[in-house]
Amino acid sequence: MNIALSITRTSLFFLFLSSFSAMTNLVSAEELLTTEPFETDNPVIQFQQAVNAAEGNIVYVDFWASWCGPCRESFPLMNSWQEKYANESFTIITINVDEKKESALQFLSENPANFTIIYDPEGQLAQAFDVRAMPSSFILNAERELVSKHRGFDSFTGLRIEKEIEKLFIK
Repeated sequence: MNIALSITRTSLFFLFLSSFSAMTNLVSAEELLTTEPFETDNPVIQFQQAVNAAEGNIVYVDFWASWCGPCRESFPLMNSWQEKYANESFTIITINVDEKKESALQFLSENPANFTIIYDPEGQLAQAFDVRAMPSSFILNAERELVSKHRGFDSFTGLRIEKEIEKLFIK
């Protein structure tokens, strides 16, 4: 699948989300660790609410799994971005795709997170975003347009992503 088709597919998904009216509570990493139940288990609804709550913000969407080594490397950087850009219009939404919630909970006990986490064991969101590698990340501008897509993670990728985010603050 070429990038234009992938971006179009993702744009259509956001159009679907923006017209979807059901709402639910989000879960933060801390809430996930305490295993508080969602009002709904539907990750699509949870994602839609998270995106709606971030209206006007730059949104960094990250897909991760407990078995993913590079995901472990990305969490400290995402935590630092959350803190560094706390006074900016910036939101991080992560989606865990582990089949077993216990795996995600174990990962989070070792790799704390200070950003939104959505649990998607059936991969509904991963399929909608055409995720083919872990981690995969997407940057949405303040108008909710997909401006960047990344597969995998290392320190160089992290620096490149941060520069892309900072450029969006200037616009």
